[in-house]
Amino acid sequence: MKYNKKQNSREEKYAFSLAEALITLLIVCLITLASIPILTKKKRDLNTGDHGYWMCSLDDSGNAVYASKTTDGWTQSGSIDSCTFYPPINARNFEITIVGGGGGGAAGNSISDVKELSGENSQNFIAPGTGSYEIYLIGGGASGGKRKNNANRCQENPGGPGGSGGFSHRIINLEYGASYTLASGKAGSGASKNCGDAGGDSYIKLASSDTRIAEATGGNGGQSMWKPACGDRGSGCNVVNDGRCHWAGCPGRGGSPNGKSGWTIGQDGKDTRRSVPPYLCSSASRNLSGSIGGVQCATLLKDILKKPAEEYDYASNSNYSEYTTTRYGLPYGYGGKGQSTGQTSGPTPGGPGYLRLSYFIVHAGGGGKSGYVNRPAVVPSLKRLIAYPGKGGLGATAADSNGSPGESTTCTIEAKDYTSEKSASRGTGGIAIYNTAASAEASDVLPGQEGETSPVKLRTSNAIGGLGGFQAGNASEHGATGLFKDRNYFGAGGGGGGANSEAWGKGGNGNPGAVIVEW
Repeated sequence: MKYNKKQNSREEKYAFSLAEALITLLIVCLITLASIPILTKKKRDLNTGDHGYWMCSLDDSGNAVYASKTTDGWTQSGSIDSCTFYPPINARNFEITIVGGGGGGAAGNSISDVKELSGENSQNFIAPGTGSYEIYLIGGGASGGKRKNNANRCQENPGGPGGSGGFSHRIINLEYGASYTLASGKAGSGASKNCGDAGGDSYIKLASSDTRIAEATGGNGGQSMWKPACGDRGSGCNVVNDGRCHWAGCPGRGGSPNGKSGWTIGQDGKDTRRSVPPYLCSSASRNLSGSIGGVQCATLLKDILKKPAEEYDYASNSNYSEYTTTRYGLPYGYGGKGQSTGQTSGPTPGGPGYLRLSYFIVHAGGGGKSGYVNRPAVVPSLKRLIAYPGKGGLGATAADSNGSPGESTTCTIEAKDYTSEKSASRGTGGIAIYNTAASAEASDVLPGQEGETSPVKLRTSNAIGGLGGFQAGNASEHGATGLFKDRNYFGAGGGGGGANSEAWGKGGNGNPGAVIVEW
């Protein structure tokens, strides 16, 4: 301690030094810090009491159950659809969490189908999935040409054989929900101006457009022969008389698979006796062999068309009996025989066109959505709470159907000075056709979508939702429901059904909602 003495005065003044004041302040701080645990503990005891939690939900049977910090697991409630909570003594400041019921998962589906048309026919087709479709097209075959009288030089010329229709085998991509036109070509029949009737085109196109996605054009009609060799046919079936007779008529050109160029095998031109339609697999012994465009004849005739092979006279020239043999092949798109010299009946009609569209569609179901969460303001003086947990939505059981929505969760809060109703909205059901694949190979496997996870969870583990069919951890094609465990499953959505080439799965049920009270 220091002091100052005034000049010419006996008065003296005393004061603490700065160091002494700081040491005193430090001692006071240390005492205060040491007293904080005692002060806060006493405040908790007076105002809040023990900390804890209480939960109400529905078990797997749909009955109301509750659990708390003091109970060992879940306990059946006295009511089927509700639980009642009474606060423990000295408990204060209650935090309430309300969760709506989760939606059910949607179902998957597997669809395989074949569309077939023949002759002059068409239909509308709406693609059931986006992806690959397999299509076979055969254009309509043309009829043969008429015989032509030529009194000045010869008695008559025979009519030429009709051209065969084109053939096309393709994998095409179609869009889900789009509308397409399928058409098979007509068979050529009859003849005019010595020309046979042309066959019609077989094709697939967008219904709203003239652009064809795939086509096989019809064959051109046969015509009579007025010169020693058959060259390109003129428009309108006009030919030039050069004063010579010949045994064969001019053949009609074969159809094209794409409308741009002819597609033929075997000999063509004047020696039409050996002309074979491009898709025709001929065998005198009926042993199918060889391939056309990479497609095995046996597959084309037996497995693809699913029809027995038959015998037809494929435009052989009837002037010579050794060439009137039948050929073994398809009953579609062949060219008709030309009218023979001296023959009174007309030329032979061509074969009808053909269309075959096959597909295999796999649909996976969407997962259900989780219920919504509502957290009202903290209630300081709760007297009673009645909870009504919402049920989870049912998973879809019919192919390509949506899951059902869950139910809302409500509760009645009775406080010291008021009573109020609070609720949390339900989750919507999963949407069907969540994911699709169309494949001509029929080999796609699609897992169902997982249900949305619970919006609340324990601190020690992750929230869960229903697993979709064929998801990791779920080998079944059916969607799963989240496990009944603590609060990890409250309001979670059900898993969607999966699908593969052999089976499709149902959707899983959504999880029930809950009311959680913490203090």
